Order: sequence, then structure tokens, then C-alpha cells
Amino acid sequence: MDELNEVAGQEIQQRWDVIDADGERVGEVAEVGETSFVLETSVGTRLEIGFADIESADDGRVTLMISGDELTSELDAGSAT
Repeated sequence: MDELNEVAGQEIQQRWDVIDADGERVGEVAEVGETSFVLETSVGTRLEIGFADIESADDGRVTLMISGDELTSELDAGSAT
């Protein structure tokens, strides 16, 4: 897992497109941390995504293993607190 974090942290760049598991663009990379990145959606919402949820990252895009519906449910859960 640490190796994945290191590779992802070096590879992923700000402003890369973020694609969900269904192949839909859900936003772009706003920030990159040591174990996660911040997804900024098209409506300006920001959500932290762990590197463990990444399927692949190359050619200016990050593809997630989770769907847009799962992201939406995480956003709804976060706003409820």
C-alpha cells in the first residue's frame, strides 16, 4: 500500500480529469496529498479520495474504482454531519 501511495502521489497532477467507475467525468484533481487527492466536482464541491480507490492514473486522467453514485452518497453523508 505504501508503494501505491508513493507512485500515485508522484504520478497524479492537479487539473487531471477524474473519471468514475462508470466512465463518467466527475471532476478534476484539485490537490494531491501523501495518501489521497482532493476531487473538485463541476459544481465546486471538494471530496477527499484515497489512493486505494484509484483504478489507474495516467495520460492526464485518474480513473476511480467507485461510481459517481457512491461519490454522491459520500457527499450526502458528509453534508449531513
